[in-house]
Amino acid sequence: MEEIIIDEEFRRLLPALDSVARMQLEEQLLEFGCLNPLVLWNGLLIDGYNRYEIIRRHDLPYRTVSLEFKSREDVIIWIIKTQVAQRNLTPLQLSHFRGLHYNMDKMRQGTSNQHIQKSGSVSKRKF
Repeated sequence: MEEIIIDEEFRRLLPALDSVARMQLEEQLLEFGCLNPLVLWNGLLIDGYNRYEIIRRHDLPYRTVSLEFKSREDVIIWIIKTQVAQRNLTPLQLSHFRGLHYNMDKMRQGTSNQHIQKSGSVSKRKF
């Protein structure tokens, strides 16, 4: 198996499981194994943190799948979209993820004022 690296910034994006949900996940993994692959980007774990911790503790087999992204911001947006689609989030958590998504979109696209020259004119970006 390839080495999996835990990125704390990505990990902190995810709400922690409560003790009941963690216990249920552990029971399910012990009974059926890890059915869903862990998702990686450049060797960094981006989906499956709770599963990974449990399967390592119990030495369970698992699969991985690697996805391609252009930037960390793109990865964060993917994580947010995946979490919103997969989980029953509280309104506060959902609002938090919407705000993160908005901020990542802004970072990914840049802002028009970051290219303003001292004369006040906007320089043209070449792509």
